[in-house]
Amino acid sequence: MNTQRLQITAFLLLVGLGVIFGPAYSEFSQFDFQANAKMMHKHHGPFDKAYGLVNVVIDAEGKGRMEVMFSNGSQIDWVKFNADVRFIDAAGAVVEEQHIYRWLEAANAQGASERKVSKTLSLNRVKSVEVDFYLSDIIQTDNNDMAGINSVYASF
Repeated sequence: MNTQRLQITAFLLLVGLGVIFGPAYSEFSQFDFQANAKMMHKHHGPFDKAYGLVNVVIDAEGKGRMEVMFSNGSQIDWVKFNADVRFIDAAGAVVEEQHIYRWLEAANAQGASERKVSKTLSLNRVKSVEVDFYLSDIIQTDNNDMAGINSVYASF
């Protein structure tokens, strides 16, 4: 009987704390943006199995988080994946600009090489986001006609 009373007391205590401190869910986001892009070379077309993804969530007070993820499923080794992210206000002016990059090795037997960057944000006038994904500084490649390429641009 004492065990049952202890369990009921613990349950009521947890429910009471939940009511006092509020529910454990995130606040409604004012702004939510996601973009996924396959890397493109400006002359040779799509870069197979190379992707970028950005996710931006900002609440009504301008606090939020940006996550940028890169995936290299290709055989291009040690290439620099870049994302130029621009936060735009209602008038079309750039409020803030961020350049995110990570070096990625080629895919291997375990699959694609992936990297993720997370940053906190404090922006209260954002109405839209623009992002350019591109590759740069390609050190080596097995594809001879792609050697020496300096930049690849994203398409949505």
